[in-house]
Amino acid sequence: MSLLKDLLGEDYSEKDTAAEIDAKIANKGIKLADLSKGGYVDKAKYSEMETKLNDLNAKYSAKLTDAEKLAETQKANELELSKYRYKDKLRNTIEDDATRNTIAELFATGKTDEAIEATNKYYSQKMEAQKSELEKAKLHSDPNPSNGGAGTDIITHAQFASMSLSERAKLAETNPEAYKQALNSK
Repeated sequence: MSLLKDLLGEDYSEKDTAAEIDAKIANKGIKLADLSKGGYVDKAKYSEMETKLNDLNAKYSAKLTDAEKLAETQKANELELSKYRYKDKLRNTIEDDATRNTIAELFATGKTDEAIEATNKYYSQKMEAQKSELEKAKLHSDPNPSNGGAGTDIITHAQFASMSLSERAKLAETNPEAYKQALNSK
């Protein structure tokens, strides 16, 4: 009972019932806890543990950030390696460096459809350029040269009629004399 006397001071009476004692304790603002159930932690100890927890959380966040940076760097390195491998594979088939780099990057980043479209476009342009060069070569070679091969090419009316508009335009540009003769021949 001496504990109750210490807690309640002058308000303590040995004749008080348990309910009266509980009411007096509540009026004093005292809270009681059953320590056997772990219902009480000293404020200083709680503050110390809270500080330790906050420190651990900060360290964890810093380590997580370092791990994220490392993962990001690793991902960038893997992407560069992948681009290099694709460039190496394309080296013998695509001559243009810029196109080869673009297509390799598309493949490396998983944009396969776009890489295939870019490859098709490259080869279409290359075929068009080769076709154009071949047509120019045909226009400059004449099986029947006039003046012993030192003059304008002679193109018959039938040959001229079978030419496409683009072939006629190229003829007019590359050999205006042969174009005029073919245009006026009948």
